[in-house]
Amino acid sequence: MGSRDSRKLTIAEMVLRGKAVYWKMPAPLRWLLSPVKVIYKLIGIIRPDVWIMTGNEVSSGKGLGIIFAGLEIDKNYIRTLALGDSCREYHVGKKWLWNIRKVCDKGGQDCSLLVVEAPHCSARLSAKMNYLFIPSWVNGELDISVKRSSIFSNRNTSLRSDLRRIGRNNLHFEVTRDLSQLHNFYYNMYVPYTTRAHGDRSKIMTYGYVKAEFKKRGLFTDLLLVKENEECIAGILFRCRKDKAKLSTLGVKDGNPDYVGHGAIGAVFSFAIQYLADKGFAKIDLGGSRPFLKDGVLRYKRKWRQRISSKKGPAFLVKVLSQTEGLRGFLLNNPFAYQDTTGLRGAVFLKGDKPLAKRDFAEIYKSFYVEGLSKLVVYRFDEAADAAAAPVPPELADKMTISPAETLLATMR
Repeated sequence: MGSRDSRKLTIAEMVLRGKAVYWKMPAPLRWLLSPVKVIYKLIGIIRPDVWIMTGNEVSSGKGLGIIFAGLEIDKNYIRTLALGDSCREYHVGKKWLWNIRKVCDKGGQDCSLLVVEAPHCSARLSAKMNYLFIPSWVNGELDISVKRSSIFSNRNTSLRSDLRRIGRNNLHFEVTRDLSQLHNFYYNMYVPYTTRAHGDRSKIMTYGYVKAEFKKRGLFTDLLLVKENEECIAGILFRCRKDKAKLSTLGVKDGNPDYVGHGAIGAVFSFAIQYLADKGFAKIDLGGSRPFLKDGVLRYKRKWRQRISSKKGPAFLVKVLSQTEGLRGFLLNNPFAYQDTTGLRGAVFLKGDKPLAKRDFAEIYKSFYVEGLSKLVVYRFDEAADAAAAPVPPELADKMTISPAETLLATMR
């Protein structure tokens, strides 16, 4: 057998290998294969892989079962969020979207939640079928048309700490289009950092794809590198188009958390904002984040006062199959953004064992409200009559509301 790796390839690995082969093909051949690629992608959407995942919900320790239909990396994300290391999963196979309910009836009798990954255009249809529409990603945008001093005068204590570390460690930057620098960034920063930070929940682009886009100034036009002394410790690819720039692909040298502790990630964002503001850009697209309001990437970008919107990509259509303690624990532990006719709303679930005081509303708002949400809704379980009447403070009434949890759960059955 020699030294060949004989382990079974995951679906994600097979896809990435296929993409690597595709990008090594001559451009005319890739063009001829484009219709095949589109058809293959469409079939993948309407005939996704299906898994049944069971285990103990991470916050409550109660049993929870989930049926997931969609991409493996997104399944891995939901698995980690809900079940952690306790997860036991069974790959049912590929199923047509209209046959997934049969999986619920046959193999998923003990599951509380059904999550189906579907195109963004299914938003209207999802409500008619009693699915809650949760975008799998939300996009963030930062307005830098205002004075730079107002951007960096943010009162967020964590951000101020990041900026102090940049000065203390004498971090500086350069912007380059050097392909040798791109090669170094890809293999020594992007891949190790993404792998370490996100594990099997990450989708790593091939070098061939990144290089091709960089050379033709497509998805990436420039590379910003952060330096400590003369050592490159972090970087980010970005794209400039008209009056808007987009930050895209982040990396930290060797995925080393020590460099993060030195302020590398804060420096990436700070220097990118400075550079793009100097170039006259009015807005920066900060890229995607997961829609769960405790998500680390979303919370970091929130420090910069980003405004989120629903990303025009795949979404999670979520249905409650049965109400269990495990499902309740998952909802209590994972506030999220969902889409309805008013736009994006935030859902924060709380126990209803006591009335909320004014300071409780202020803390919830501080912890979970993100610009771009039409409302932050506090959904209460087992709410007593006096708790149901607890008012939202007037100063927060246009941003927050309170409702029994059942009002949302009823739309998901």
